[in-house]
Amino acid sequence: MLKKIAMLVLCLSLCTVTAFAAYGSVRCDLQNESSTIPRVNGQGGFDRFRCKTTARELRVASTYVKNIYAKATVQGEYGEIYTTAQDTKHNTKTAAALTDYAQRMWTASEVKVQGVGLARTRYNDNSVSQDTSATQFVSLGGRETYAANNSTEAKLTLGKNKGNNMTSVIKSAFDLDLTGYQFVSFGDLWDNAAETTYPALRAIAIDRYVEVEQGQRLPLGFLYQGATAYTVVEQPNGSLELIKYELLETVQTQEDENCVAEQDAAQYKVLETENKTAPQSVVDALYF
Repeated sequence: MLKKIAMLVLCLSLCTVTAFAAYGSVRCDLQNESSTIPRVNGQGGFDRFRCKTTARELRVASTYVKNIYAKATVQGEYGEIYTTAQDTKHNTKTAAALTDYAQRMWTASEVKVQGVGLARTRYNDNSVSQDTSATQFVSLGGRETYAANNSTEAKLTLGKNKGNNMTSVIKSAFDLDLTGYQFVSFGDLWDNAAETTYPALRAIAIDRYVEVEQGQRLPLGFLYQGATAYTVVEQPNGSLELIKYELLETVQTQEDENCVAEQDAAQYKVLETENKTAPQSVVDALYF
Protein backbone atom coordinates (compact mmCIF):
# COMPACT_ATOMS: atom_id res chain seq x y z
CA MET A 1 0.00 0.00 0.00
CA LEU A 2 2.79 2.40 0.94
CA LYS A 3 4.54 1.54 -2.31
CA LYS A 4 1.41 2.42 -4.30
CA ILE A 5 1.03 5.73 -2.46
CA ALA A 6 4.67 6.59 -3.07
CA MET A 7 4.31 5.80 -6.78
CA LEU A 8 1.17 7.96 -6.95
CA VAL A 9 2.93 10.90 -5.27
CA LEU A 10 5.88 10.52 -7.67
CA CYS A 11 3.53 10.44 -10.65
CA LEU A 12 1.68 13.54 -9.51
CA SER A 13 4.98 15.34 -8.93
CA LEU A 14 6.25 14.51 -12.41
CA CYS A 15 2.92 15.41 -14.00
CA THR A 16 2.92 18.79 -12.24
CA VAL A 17 6.31 19.70 -13.70
CA THR A 18 5.32 18.53 -17.17
CA ALA A 19 2.03 20.41 -17.04
CA PHE A 20 3.71 23.73 -16.39
CA ALA A 21 6.16 23.15 -19.23
CA ALA A 22 3.38 22.03 -21.54
CA TYR A 23 1.58 25.31 -20.98
CA GLY A 24 4.74 27.31 -21.71
CA SER A 25 4.75 29.43 -24.85
CA VAL A 26 7.47 31.63 -26.32
CA ARG A 27 6.92 34.45 -28.82
CA CYS A 28 9.38 35.78 -31.39
CA ASP A 29 9.09 39.57 -31.60
CA LEU A 30 11.02 40.61 -34.70
CA GLN A 31 11.71 44.30 -35.36
CA ASN A 32 13.70 45.85 -38.17
CA GLU A 33 15.31 49.16 -39.08
CA SER A 34 15.85 50.35 -42.65
CA SER A 35 17.58 53.62 -43.43
CA THR A 36 19.49 55.54 -46.10
CA ILE A 37 22.72 57.43 -45.42
CA PRO A 38 22.92 60.39 -47.86
CA ARG A 39 26.07 61.27 -49.74
CA VAL A 40 27.75 64.39 -48.29
CA ASN A 41 31.09 65.70 -49.53
CA GLY A 42 31.81 62.41 -51.22
CA GLN A 43 31.03 60.35 -48.12
CA GLY A 44 28.02 58.11 -47.53
CA GLY A 45 25.50 57.21 -50.18
CA PHE A 46 24.37 53.78 -49.03
CA ASP A 47 21.39 51.86 -47.70
CA ARG A 48 21.44 49.82 -44.53
CA PHE A 49 19.23 47.33 -42.70
CA ARG A 50 19.32 45.47 -39.40
CA CYS A 51 16.89 43.51 -37.25
CA LYS A 52 16.32 42.51 -33.64
CA THR A 53 14.71 39.38 -32.21
CA THR A 54 13.25 39.47 -28.72
CA ALA A 55 12.23 36.11 -27.28
CA ARG A 56 9.44 36.44 -24.70
CA GLU A 57 8.12 33.58 -22.59
CA LEU A 58 4.41 34.27 -22.24
CA ARG A 59 2.99 31.73 -19.83
CA VAL A 60 5.21 30.16 -17.19
CA ALA A 61 7.24 31.81 -14.44
CA SER A 62 10.99 32.23 -14.87
CA THR A 63 11.60 29.47 -12.31
CA TYR A 64 10.36 26.96 -14.91
CA VAL A 65 12.66 28.31 -17.65
CA LYS A 66 15.98 26.52 -18.01
CA ASN A 67 17.09 28.87 -20.79
CA ILE A 68 15.59 31.20 -23.37
CA TYR A 69 17.25 31.84 -26.72
CA ALA A 70 16.93 34.49 -29.44
CA LYS A 71 18.60 34.66 -32.85
CA ALA A 72 18.30 37.24 -35.61
CA THR A 73 19.76 37.21 -39.12
CA VAL A 74 19.75 39.53 -42.09
CA GLN A 75 19.72 37.28 -45.13
CA GLY A 76 19.29 37.37 -48.88
CA GLU A 77 16.81 35.80 -51.27
CA TYR A 78 18.93 32.66 -51.69
CA GLY A 79 19.92 32.01 -48.09
CA GLU A 80 23.02 34.23 -47.90
CA ILE A 81 23.69 35.32 -44.31
CA TYR A 82 24.86 38.95 -44.20
CA THR A 83 24.76 39.59 -40.43
CA THR A 84 23.69 37.52 -37.45
CA ALA A 85 23.33 37.78 -33.67
CA GLN A 86 22.16 35.48 -30.89
CA ASP A 87 21.56 35.62 -27.15
CA THR A 88 20.90 33.07 -24.41
CA LYS A 89 19.62 33.79 -20.92
CA HIS A 90 18.97 31.40 -18.03
CA ASN A 91 16.08 31.36 -15.53
CA THR A 92 14.47 34.45 -17.02
CA LYS A 93 11.66 35.18 -19.48
CA THR A 94 13.34 37.32 -22.16
CA ALA A 95 16.40 37.29 -24.42
CA ALA A 96 17.26 39.68 -27.26
CA ALA A 97 19.61 39.63 -30.26
CA LEU A 98 20.38 42.70 -32.42
CA THR A 99 22.32 42.25 -35.67
CA ASP A 100 24.90 44.59 -37.11
CA TYR A 101 23.84 46.59 -40.16
CA ALA A 102 23.91 45.01 -43.59
CA GLN A 103 24.71 47.86 -45.98
CA ARG A 104 25.20 48.46 -49.68
CA MET A 105 26.34 51.45 -51.70
CA TRP A 106 23.82 53.17 -53.98
CA THR A 107 26.13 52.54 -56.92
CA ALA A 108 26.18 48.78 -56.33
CA SER A 109 23.66 46.43 -57.89
CA GLU A 110 20.43 45.94 -55.96
CA VAL A 111 20.10 43.07 -53.50
CA LYS A 112 17.02 42.12 -51.49
CA VAL A 113 17.31 41.25 -47.82
CA GLN A 114 14.96 40.44 -44.98
CA GLY A 115 15.12 39.93 -41.24
CA VAL A 116 14.57 36.42 -39.90
CA GLY A 117 14.14 35.49 -36.25
CA LEU A 118 13.94 32.47 -33.95
CA ALA A 119 12.84 32.33 -30.30
CA ARG A 120 13.08 29.20 -28.18
CA THR A 121 12.47 28.37 -24.53
CA ARG A 122 13.77 25.18 -22.94
CA TYR A 123 11.99 24.31 -19.71
CA ASN A 124 13.14 22.44 -16.61
CA ASP A 125 11.75 19.15 -17.92
CA ASN A 126 13.69 19.69 -21.19
CA SER A 127 10.57 20.27 -23.28
CA VAL A 128 10.82 23.08 -25.83
CA SER A 129 8.60 25.89 -27.12
CA GLN A 130 9.67 27.78 -30.24
CA ASP A 131 8.43 30.51 -32.56
CA THR A 132 9.75 31.77 -35.90
CA SER A 133 9.26 35.00 -37.84
CA ALA A 134 10.41 36.99 -40.89
CA THR A 135 10.03 40.53 -42.21
CA GLN A 136 9.22 41.75 -45.69
CA PHE A 137 12.08 42.12 -48.16
CA VAL A 138 13.99 45.39 -48.39
CA SER A 139 16.09 46.51 -51.38
CA LEU A 140 19.64 47.68 -50.70
CA GLY A 141 21.73 49.40 -53.37
CA GLY A 142 20.56 50.10 -56.89
CA ARG A 143 19.97 53.76 -55.85
CA GLU A 144 16.70 53.12 -54.04
CA THR A 145 15.42 51.50 -50.85
CA TYR A 146 12.04 50.53 -49.51
CA ALA A 147 10.97 50.73 -45.88
CA ALA A 148 10.36 47.33 -44.35
CA ASN A 149 7.61 46.69 -41.86
CA ASN A 150 6.28 43.93 -39.66
CA SER A 151 3.27 43.17 -41.83
CA THR A 152 1.49 39.95 -40.98
CA GLU A 153 1.91 39.08 -44.67
CA ALA A 154 5.70 39.02 -44.33
CA LYS A 155 7.15 35.54 -44.44
CA LEU A 156 10.27 33.63 -45.33
CA THR A 157 10.09 32.48 -48.96
CA LEU A 158 13.54 30.87 -49.16
CA GLY A 159 13.56 27.99 -51.61
CA LYS A 160 10.08 28.52 -53.02
CA ASN A 161 9.63 26.49 -56.25
CA LYS A 162 13.27 25.33 -56.19
CA GLY A 163 12.64 21.58 -55.94
CA ASN A 164 13.44 20.91 -59.60
CA ASN A 165 16.55 23.07 -59.32
CA MET A 166 17.83 21.04 -56.38
CA THR A 167 17.05 17.71 -58.04
CA SER A 168 18.89 18.77 -61.19
CA VAL A 169 21.96 20.09 -59.34
CA ILE A 170 22.29 16.94 -57.21
CA LYS A 171 22.11 14.82 -60.36
CA SER A 172 24.69 16.96 -62.20
CA ALA A 173 27.16 17.38 -59.33
CA PHE A 174 26.80 14.08 -57.44
CA ASP A 175 25.31 11.72 -60.05
CA LEU A 176 22.42 10.95 -57.67
CA ASP A 177 18.94 10.73 -59.18
CA LEU A 178 16.27 11.89 -56.71
CA THR A 179 13.47 12.07 -59.26
CA GLY A 180 10.23 11.26 -57.48
CA TYR A 181 11.31 12.76 -54.15
CA GLN A 182 9.01 15.43 -52.76
CA PHE A 183 10.34 18.90 -51.97
CA VAL A 184 9.60 21.25 -49.09
CA SER A 185 11.19 24.71 -49.05
CA PHE A 186 13.05 26.20 -46.10
CA GLY A 187 10.48 28.99 -46.10
CA ASP A 188 7.60 26.54 -45.69
CA LEU A 189 9.43 24.86 -42.82
CA TRP A 190 9.85 28.26 -41.15
CA ASP A 191 6.07 28.50 -40.80
CA ASN A 192 5.07 27.42 -37.28
CA ALA A 193 2.47 25.06 -38.80
CA ALA A 194 5.35 22.87 -40.00
CA GLU A 195 5.83 21.83 -36.37
CA THR A 196 2.95 19.41 -37.02
CA THR A 197 3.18 18.71 -40.75
CA TYR A 198 6.97 18.29 -41.07
CA PRO A 199 8.32 17.88 -37.51
CA ALA A 200 11.64 16.20 -38.34
CA LEU A 201 12.40 18.41 -41.35
CA ARG A 202 11.51 21.54 -39.37
CA ALA A 203 13.88 20.36 -36.64
CA ILE A 204 16.66 20.10 -39.23
CA ALA A 205 15.83 23.54 -40.66
CA ILE A 206 15.86 25.22 -37.26
CA ASP A 207 19.09 23.50 -36.22
CA ARG A 208 20.70 24.68 -39.47
CA TYR A 209 19.50 28.20 -38.73
CA VAL A 210 20.94 28.08 -35.20
CA GLU A 211 24.31 26.91 -36.55
CA VAL A 212 24.62 29.18 -39.59
CA GLU A 213 27.17 32.02 -39.45
CA GLN A 214 27.84 35.18 -41.39
CA GLY A 215 29.10 34.39 -44.89
CA GLN A 216 27.42 31.00 -45.02
CA ARG A 217 24.11 29.95 -46.60
CA LEU A 218 20.99 28.19 -45.45
CA PRO A 219 19.55 25.28 -47.47
CA LEU A 220 16.88 26.18 -50.00
CA GLY A 221 14.87 23.20 -48.74
CA PHE A 222 14.84 19.43 -48.59
CA LEU A 223 14.02 16.55 -50.92
CA TYR A 224 12.40 13.71 -48.97
CA GLN A 225 10.90 10.27 -49.47
CA GLY A 226 9.82 8.04 -46.59
CA ALA A 227 12.41 8.31 -43.82
CA THR A 228 15.16 9.72 -46.08
CA ALA A 229 15.90 13.37 -46.89
CA TYR A 230 18.59 15.23 -48.81
CA THR A 231 19.71 18.80 -49.25
CA VAL A 232 22.55 20.50 -51.07
CA VAL A 233 24.07 23.80 -49.90
CA GLU A 234 26.57 26.11 -51.55
CA GLN A 235 29.63 26.61 -49.33
CA PRO A 236 31.58 29.87 -48.84
CA ASN A 237 34.32 28.60 -51.18
CA GLY A 238 31.78 27.94 -53.94
CA SER A 239 31.71 24.15 -53.59
CA LEU A 240 28.53 22.14 -52.98
CA GLU A 241 27.81 20.05 -49.90
CA LEU A 242 25.31 17.18 -50.14
CA ILE A 243 23.77 15.99 -46.86
CA LYS A 244 21.71 12.83 -46.37
CA TYR A 245 19.42 12.55 -43.33
CA GLU A 246 17.40 9.81 -41.70
CA LEU A 247 14.07 11.08 -40.34
CA LEU A 248 13.08 9.38 -37.09
CA GLU A 249 9.61 8.80 -35.67
CA THR A 250 10.68 8.62 -32.01
CA VAL A 251 11.38 11.90 -30.26
CA GLN A 252 13.46 11.95 -27.09
CA THR A 253 14.26 15.05 -25.07
CA GLN A 254 17.85 15.95 -24.25
CA GLU A 255 18.92 16.08 -20.63
CA ASP A 256 22.26 17.82 -21.08
CA GLU A 257 22.45 20.93 -18.90
CA ASN A 258 24.37 22.68 -21.71
CA CYS A 259 21.46 22.37 -24.17
CA VAL A 260 20.46 25.85 -25.25
CA ALA A 261 18.94 26.19 -28.68
CA GLU A 262 19.35 22.65 -29.89
CA GLN A 263 16.30 20.84 -31.19
CA ASP A 264 15.97 17.26 -29.99
CA ALA A 265 18.60 15.44 -32.04
CA ALA A 266 16.60 12.21 -31.92
CA GLN A 267 14.20 13.59 -34.52
CA TYR A 268 16.80 12.95 -37.23
CA LYS A 269 20.27 11.63 -37.94
CA VAL A 270 22.90 12.86 -40.38
CA LEU A 271 23.85 9.76 -42.38
CA GLU A 272 26.32 11.10 -44.94
CA THR A 273 27.91 14.31 -46.16
CA GLU A 274 29.80 14.81 -49.41
CA ASN A 275 31.51 17.88 -50.79
CA LYS A 276 32.27 18.50 -54.45
CA THR A 277 33.50 21.35 -56.61
CA ALA A 278 31.14 21.94 -59.51
CA PRO A 279 31.15 24.31 -62.48
CA GLN A 280 29.71 27.72 -61.64
CA SER A 281 26.86 27.11 -64.06
CA VAL A 282 25.79 24.08 -61.99
CA VAL A 283 25.99 26.03 -58.72
CA ASP A 284 23.98 28.89 -60.21
CA ALA A 285 21.33 26.42 -61.34
CA LEU A 286 20.32 26.02 -57.69
CA TYR A 287 18.91 29.54 -57.73
CA PHE A 288 18.04 30.49 -61.31
